[in-house]
Amino acid sequence: MSERYLHFTIGPVQGFVAQSRRTRDLLASSFLLSYLSGHAMMAVIQAGGEIVFPYVQERNESDGSYVICHPLLLEIFRLQAGKEPKEKLWMGSLPNRFKAKIPATFDPKQCVEAVHRHWIKVAEAVWDYVMPGMEKYRKETRKIWDRQVNGFWEISWVIGEEADLLDRRKNWRNHIPTEEAGDKCTLISNLQEISGHFRSAEQKQFWDLLQKKLDPYDLAPNERLSAIGLIKRLFPLVAKQAIGWEFPNEVRYFPSVTYLSAFPWILRAVREQEERAAYFAEEAKKYGIRIADREKIFPALKDLKQKALLYQFANLEGSTFFGDWDKSSEKDDTSLVQAYSELINKMGGEPTPYYAILLMDGDQLGRIVSSYGAKVSQALSTFSDELNKVVKKHNGVTVYAGGDDVLVLLPFDQALSVAVQLRENYLNAFSEIKGDLEKGKEELEATISAAVLYAHYYAPLKNVLQHAHYLLDKVAKEQSGRDSLAVAIWKRSGPDWQWVSKWEKVYDEGSSTTETILEKLARKFSKDKENLLSGSFLYKWRECYEQTSFSQDKEVLTDLIVADYLRIKEEKTAAAQQEAKNQIKELVDLCFASGTFSTNGALLVRFLGQKGGGRT
Repeated sequence: MSERYLHFTIGPVQGFVAQSRRTRDLLASSFLLSYLSGHAMMAVIQAGGEIVFPYVQERNESDGSYVICHPLLLEIFRLQAGKEPKEKLWMGSLPNRFKAKIPATFDPKQCVEAVHRHWIKVAEAVWDYVMPGMEKYRKETRKIWDRQVNGFWEISWVIGEEADLLDRRKNWRNHIPTEEAGDKCTLISNLQEISGHFRSAEQKQFWDLLQKKLDPYDLAPNERLSAIGLIKRLFPLVAKQAIGWEFPNEVRYFPSVTYLSAFPWILRAVREQEERAAYFAEEAKKYGIRIADREKIFPALKDLKQKALLYQFANLEGSTFFGDWDKSSEKDDTSLVQAYSELINKMGGEPTPYYAILLMDGDQLGRIVSSYGAKVSQALSTFSDELNKVVKKHNGVTVYAGGDDVLVLLPFDQALSVAVQLRENYLNAFSEIKGDLEKGKEELEATISAAVLYAHYYAPLKNVLQHAHYLLDKVAKEQSGRDSLAVAIWKRSGPDWQWVSKWEKVYDEGSSTTETILEKLARKFSKDKENLLSGSFLYKWRECYEQTSFSQDKEVLTDLIVADYLRIKEEKTAAAQQEAKNQIKELVDLCFASGTFSTNGALLVRFLGQKGGGRT
């Protein structure tokens, strides 16, 4: 039996995943993409082929056969064999593209058919959940539904050896997105919402009726969704019918970005203000604020279960910690407002309104896989296996982890530590296989780039995600030349400044700590009583020194800034002058991380030191 190489991909990735209003949308769409990719892989395996990338099969030494070792693919295999699933997975862990050895007789259309067959099953499960009681609208809505569902996926494949064949195939585009008329989906802006009406009483009646059927958490009063939008939103509720196993309740109430922003503050509140936190939880429960169960997602909450009110406090809706709850309730919230005010006063203010998105992606992975094959896939599997442990330890949530491709949501104060630790794990995973590589091949240099975006919880999630991808792809990889970290801020008013650096300047690679230079300086300067990092002083740096002849001369620029600072502060003693010079030198070094002076490095340190500041 002769063998060929198949390269296969499903898209659009960002068009499906990133267009999300809630973290649950993000989680569900990431999982679905992995799940459909898994069925395409299974079509290859059942035909006698072998998946080369990603690492989902391992060789049986006794007979030379390959057995499935990836958890999600193993669940798919068990279901197809008529067995009950074991792990009931709900996190995306397979990439949307793969490379496989296929028999000479294998037709890649079998992969395409597998994707469509299981996608339709998912879509029909959601349709059956939504439409009972909506018979009046069924005929027209079904036309829109079928058009959107059947024409959504862009699937590309090519057979050959070269690593870039699939990218070249995708440049020859034959997938033409459906032209959509009428009012658009509030989740996926290029698709029509499914009522089929245009700003009319009939449209309002349709969505009013559907909202009465569904929980407000599943469909907000201001939302009108397309078929794809409803599938993303409601799929976790019908997972048993759609894929064969139920999703746990924590997926339905997957932590919001508001909750992630508040989480460090929540943990501090239960330690420092136990009595007031318990009182606030009691009043919130009386008022009817939803309490979720997030222990399985956040192990840090496990110890609170012995104290019921504190556990309830830690599991309130995220917006509650910012004084934001449904004021339209007929219940009097006077006691709740009082409890909240007392807690906020004792805590020294509200939580930071910022959380962090971490994206990571291996550099030039196609070339590396082409050169080293299965060994690279195995290294990526090792990296993925440890990833979620690191994220959970730092109170974050993994949305997607497929090989080198990572999407994680984290509290404000954990993102940089996690980025460094994952980068170290990535390098270690590849260092373990270097001794097994064939002699005579080029040196294996596996690197990974990352983007950390600190985002205000009010910012639209899909816009923030798109900007995070821009940071990773255009700034960390293209602008900085890979093996880099890009960091940016998205305030309530929109995206602000960004900073980028090679990893070697981000932290001490030989150190036992994962603390970055950014965190070190933020901790140091947050205690500065003399306002070296005052906004007015730093913006003066930008006004006077950026885009000048000094912007590439670090020593001259440092001397100028030191002289200006000493003049303003009227420092006279030699010791004070030397301390100021040392501090400014550290900041200027950071501002030169990309080679040319940019005040953004110092502004980022100030932002981190202030823990995001207020609600701006």
